Amino acid sequence: MVRFDLVPGESEVLVSVSTTLQTVEMSTGDVGGRLDAEITPGGVVLAVVGPLCRVEVPVGSLHSGNALYDWEGRRRFDAEHYPLVSAELVTAVPLGAGVHHVTWRLAFHGAAHDVDGDLVARAVSADSIVVDGGNGFDVRDWGIQPGGFLGVRVRPTARFAVHLLARRPVKTEDATDGRRLLSAPSTEGERHLISEVRRT
Repeated sequence: MVRFDLVPGESEVLVSVSTTLQTVEMSTGDVGGRLDAEITPGGVVLAVVGPLCRVEVPVGSLHSGNALYDWEGRRRFDAEHYPLVSAELVTAVPLGAGVHHVTWRLAFHGAAHDVDGDLVARAVSADSIVVDGGNGFDVRDWGIQPGGFLGVRVRPTARFAVHLLARRPVKTEDATDGRRLLSAPSTEGERHLISEVRRT
């Protein structure tokens, strides 16, 4: 299996909560983590034992576009004491064509529980993978009482979805000929080496 790094800004995590008035969606592109997978002729295959993917999101980075909802969300999540939401992909059963049945270990508010669902992984280049998936969960399992806000009742069922872009890390050694790749030469010797490489 190959380690891929999630790309912040091009990956997104979305959490949606239902209320008696509407569905509130909070999302963020401030996503970090990694993914273990392999690109094969039959599609992308994730590692089958975990942790094979880890996603981390700062609670304070989740935004709905409504400042009051955002404030209430951070209060319910107790972002001051539990500033991070993490999701680890602990099992993945390949079903073909990049589809996997998976178990996520979702951790926030000082607790961690497993949720099951499906995701689709596909290669967008020789070095990049896109993963899309989502799962429902009950916030009461994490010790959060939904309650109400400004006369609106919040339901305990919620859903998280991920759109992840993962890229293979850039190596410091060129795999084709073993020559060093230097991005910021700081000595005369390094500048001479780059000049020699560029002439070949």
